[in-house]
Amino acid sequence: MESTKVPGEHEHDRLVAPQRAELDALTLLVEDGQLAEVVRTGLHAHIVALDARPPIWLRSAVAKANAPCPCGSGDLEVACCGPLLDGVPAATALALMRSRYTAFVRSAIDYLIETHDASTRKVADRASLTRWARDNGWLGLEIVATERGGETDDDGIVEFIARGVTRGQPFMQRERSRFRRVDGRWYYVDGAVK
Repeated sequence: MESTKVPGEHEHDRLVAPQRAELDALTLLVEDGQLAEVVRTGLHAHIVALDARPPIWLRSAVAKANAPCPCGSGDLEVACCGPLLDGVPAATALALMRSRYTAFVRSAIDYLIETHDASTRKVADRASLTRWARDNGWLGLEIVATERGGETDDDGIVEFIARGVTRGQPFMQRERSRFRRVDGRWYYVDGAVK
């Protein structure tokens, strides 16, 4: 997007960003590793570079937000599994499967337990899930097949292959997982490892 100088302002610190009227009145963002203040005035947004370097946690959060989703969908994590891990219900069994893989990558154990169906949740051992998530280097998810599991279905099956490395040894887990929808939310029921 092209930027132009704001008349009457210091040329080195204020720019107009046309077509950015949707911005909040004041926002902090990271641009090329630097903090910038964005102030909306009418239809124009003024970007003011700040001299401060953002803290590491903010740089990490921005890098993660701009990273592809670990589930392999090709979308950014913030537009894919991120919202699901934050509590937005999965629309399909496949979306829940992808988000559960991302939860293993991110060690989001609470999410894994919460998305486990009540009928089989007792077998979801927190310590085992934590070890499995932590001890593996996750390398990718491949969706092999789906049956049902759409937005209007109440059950579904997702067959997948998860790849990773454990203690230096590569592994491949092929599983056929069952899901069911209860009160509009999808849950993982169980899976048969092949």
